Amino acid sequence: MRKKLLALLMVAVLVMSMLTGCAQVAYMFSQKEAGGNTETYEYNYDDETVTEEEYAFDDTEEATEEVTEEENSEEGDSEEVTEEKKETTASGDVDFEVVEATLSNPAKIGEWVATKTYCAESDDYRTIYFRITGVIRGEEAQKIVDEYNDGDHFVRFDPLEHDTLEYCVVTYETHYPADFPEGEYGLYEADVDLSACNLEDSGSIENFIGLSSVWDISEDPDEFHAGDTFKDGKAVFAMVKGFSDYLFYSDYYDDSDEEHKAYVKAE
Repeated sequence: MRKKLLALLMVAVLVMSMLTGCAQVAYMFSQKEAGGNTETYEYNYDDETVTEEEYAFDDTEEATEEVTEEENSEEGDSEEVTEEKKETTASGDVDFEVVEATLSNPAKIGEWVATKTYCAESDDYRTIYFRITGVIRGEEAQKIVDEYNDGDHFVRFDPLEHDTLEYCVVTYETHYPADFPEGEYGLYEADVDLSACNLEDSGSIENFIGLSSVWDISEDPDEFHAGDTFKDGKAVFAMVKGFSDYLFYSDYYDDSDEEHKAYVKAE
């Protein structure tokens, strides 16, 4: 039906152009129908000098302008506008500031950071956001560990062999963008994988091997969907008592098997 209407409209325009002598009108219309004036934003991550985390959200403003221009051009091009919006806002819109999180300039506690996680629905890695909200240490942290050990869990935290070490608990939040693909019943996980490292991300932490492990003990929400924020993230790790010069990071590998890390200063 739409093709017939467009064909009739083309005939009308051609007749008008012949009558008025403005043949360029028909040419411009045919170019618009053929998609000649349509611009598509395509980005090559390999050619960018910025990090993957910066890129995921920096294109939101440009994408919004592109969609607005297309929507104002022709009502009949609404399907094309929808497709371009889907391509250029792959990380979704968020209403909070996302900061850079490199090794030389890690994020601070409370700041949102971009990373990627595997999506089973689309069989690829998609952008999500997380922020560290605090680190619990001392008796309060040990109480959380003891309560977890008392529960019915596959993993159990044994007493640490060195008196200079203690169990700590990191708390966090995650946000899955509204365009994150989900199944019929929503998303089945809301956590983010974390690890710990020294300030140079090389070697051991204070001469202890194995302190990089961070084990998530969060309770999955009963219902979680794209666009939601999970606020009850919790993970256990061991650290040298009184030591705070370490970082948390979340990492993923791109299609070229290159590792990307987002760092957060722990304390």
